[in-house]
Amino acid sequence: MDVSKWKKNTGVSCIEVTPEIDGGDIVLQRKVRLTGNENSLEVREKLFKASFSLFNDVLDLICQGPLKTHKQDMTKRDYHSNPSQEDKTITNNDTVSSALAKLKACAPGNAYVQINDNVFKVNSVSWSQTSKAKLKLKDGRLSFFLENTL
Repeated sequence: MDVSKWKKNTGVSCIEVTPEIDGGDIVLQRKVRLTGNENSLEVREKLFKASFSLFNDVLDLICQGPLKTHKQDMTKRDYHSNPSQEDKTITNNDTVSSALAKLKACAPGNAYVQINDNVFKVNSVSWSQTSKAKLKLKDGRLSFFLENTL
């Protein structure tokens, strides 16, 4: 999952139904702005809200007469499947920003952390500072402490 390419703008579309999945002409679209700080649940909520608004506008257009549509540019559309466990796993190759992006993308579900050959579920994150680099498991909580370089 290359989170560095995520966009801060997205949208919803109403398209004609055709035998090809999502291949029909576009009836109407609505842009949705994102801050880049949303988790996946918050993105879905914004998209559902925009979808309901779009649906009402499409119903109005249907009542006004024949729909005017335009062809999709199939080279510009995106499709995102559900991420695999590997996509949701934070490894030592991740930067802090890519690890945080993975955590946000997984919320409210679990992300994973791989340490050597062990994989752990992550359902929440908090930050702590210390002067030594360590990994600590206490009361069922796994904590990563980064070395203070100042």
